[in-house]
Amino acid sequence: MRITAAITVIGKPLGKRKGNLNLRLCRLESITFGLVLLLCRVGMVTAASGQSVEPLSSAVPSRSVSRVSVLKQSGVEWHFDGEYIVGAYANGDPWVIGPVRIVRIEPSFDGKNHGWQVNPRVKGAQGFAADAGNFDASLIPAVPYRAQPGESLVKTIRSSSAASRGNCRECLKAAVVLTVVDRMPPDSGGSVFRPPYVGAGKPLYSVNDLRTDLLPSLPQMFPAPSLAWVEEAFGKVQLDHK
Repeated sequence: MRITAAITVIGKPLGKRKGNLNLRLCRLESITFGLVLLLCRVGMVTAASGQSVEPLSSAVPSRSVSRVSVLKQSGVEWHFDGEYIVGAYANGDPWVIGPVRIVRIEPSFDGKNHGWQVNPRVKGAQGFAADAGNFDASLIPAVPYRAQPGESLVKTIRSSSAASRGNCRECLKAAVVLTVVDRMPPDSGGSVFRPPYVGAGKPLYSVNDLRTDLLPSLPQMFPAPSLAWVEEAFGKVQLDHK
């Protein structure tokens, strides 16, 4: 259903591209979950039949750009060696103009928990949590770390309430992505989705390419979740490349 939704709404044959299926799914993750969040934020989800939909091009939220030495993101703190230009993509995930030297990341990796990776791969081991299966601590870069444009830094926070198991896939409380770019994204990031966090390819997909005319307008179902609930459930990074 996720593939169908992305292909239908974006109107591009992403599902027909050759290559690893999991990698294509990860690329669609940035678009699909970002789309859900964006539609909720701009009020485009229709609740009743016949309700009008605002054109997306005029509904894209503006994005502010600032210089910071500490970037806070869903419980994660990225500490830089100075002030760098940062902003956010349409789905809310941040970008920073690099190269950027990261001197500290909180919560810090303790040897087992709160791991992080750069451009993680679909195949092979992971460096996020020791009890999540196929763990390899060598995948976690040493800090300080000089991040280069074209890199996606994926940082995780382990849940304090999750029981330790041999393959604890639900042991992560949150995951965040910081994308390093060489220049400011279009419209300060406000008109493009965050690029995929896996691999070296970082394509940008514009929200203006969304085929909102293909979105159906259906009668509301009861009980229905609130848009705030949908945003909370799907607004964070869906770490599903494994």
